[in-house]
Amino acid sequence: MPTTVEGMPAVRQRMRPDDNTCTVTTGLGPRQALETEWSGLSTRQTEDPCAKAEEAIALVVRKLPPQR
Repeated sequence: MPTTVEGMPAVRQRMRPDDNTCTVTTGLGPRQALETEWSGLSTRQTEDPCAKAEEAIALVVRKLPPQR
């Protein structure tokens, strides 16, 4: 599912809706992307694992130098 992280284009990827894992791929430039995966315990379902992955990637994106 398309989304944005810190204003950058991103895609949420879940294999199954009941899976507690999500991968978020965020476009940083024309040929650069950063992939982040959230994996929670299978015994404890995270409400939205993609939101957790997006929170993690947002921390990294905020530390990147401004693009020219």
